[in-house]
Amino acid sequence: MRIGSTVEMVITELSTFGITGVHQGEQIVVMVPEVSWKSGKIDIAKEFQVGQKVVVEILRYSVDKNGFIGSVRRALSAESPYKKLKEQRCEGALIDVRLVRFSGMGRDGTVRTRVELPYGIEATMLIPQELSRKFAVGDALLARVIKVDADECNVKLEFVDA
Repeated sequence: MRIGSTVEMVITELSTFGITGVHQGEQIVVMVPEVSWKSGKIDIAKEFQVGQKVVVEILRYSVDKNGFIGSVRRALSAESPYKKLKEQRCEGALIDVRLVRFSGMGRDGTVRTRVELPYGIEATMLIPQELSRKFAVGDALLARVIKVDADECNVKLEFVDA
């Protein structure tokens, strides 16, 4: 198997950490964030079954896992919400986002937050500390889209104080 190739594996194990399977005798581990494009908590047992065949993209080889690390969601790139967002040509545009959680302190007096964008995408956004106190989880915020990187599944946002 080569890094970047797409293969079909047979699932051999389900766990709270993801799924494990084999392709031509080689072990492939898919961690939870890479099993689906769905946002939020994924119930592995509802989504997959031992013996089920799934298509995965090979991301890298892991000595620790004694096998390959794969991604179901990257193998389904046509369904990528990042690709859909990129196609909207929204870089530079203002969009509504929903505050999902506060995730720590950023640099220069900012608070790191996780926000949900259209298509269920979650991204990190920094908010000035003095303004963060007026927001709660679930609040709608305004953000400027700086960059959408569909290949790396990343969106860079800037907080806009409306």
